[in-house]
Amino acid sequence: MKSWLNKNMIGFCAASFFGDWCHEMTTGILPMFVAQLVGTSYAPIALGLIQGCADASSTATKLLSGWLADRVQYYKPFLIVGYGFAGVFLALIGTAQSIAAVFMYKVGAWFVKGIREPMRDTWIAKIVPSALYGRAFGLQRAWDTLGALIGPLTVFFLLKINISLPFIFFLAAIPGLFSVLSIVFLTKEK
Repeated sequence: MKSWLNKNMIGFCAASFFGDWCHEMTTGILPMFVAQLVGTSYAPIALGLIQGCADASSTATKLLSGWLADRVQYYKPFLIVGYGFAGVFLALIGTAQSIAAVFMYKVGAWFVKGIREPMRDTWIAKIVPSALYGRAFGLQRAWDTLGALIGPLTVFFLLKINISLPFIFFLAAIPGLFSVLSIVFLTKEK
């Protein structure tokens, strides 16, 4: 039996790490960015609406993607779209001149993020023996959590050296790009 810790699993872990690094960089500065656009009085309402709609979008997409994951042969294209466009949409928030644009980009990012998770998890379940699911999914989630730790730390240091908020959104695209490259070059479907 081949090891469950193979190149595909390394690709999933790397994609999760870089994807969450990108996500948490943008999440960490979004409240400040929104406050600059709409003022501090309206920022909490705007953030609540944006995040609520983004979460609803992701949930709806996960339902569709989960249904689709049971019916398709190949998962890699969905993961490339999910990781790739999530990073692009999150980086585009830095270009927003209105709260409507922030809303559109954040909801778009969560929409495509919802595509990738059921596809990735189904793929993992197909390549890892069921007796080792705990190890495989635990490792993937641990790398995701590590990315969630690195993202805010990166933002902290970038703010300390006076990097502007829009430029930080742009820089978040770098780990987002690495998440896509992890899927493209480290995973392989038969």
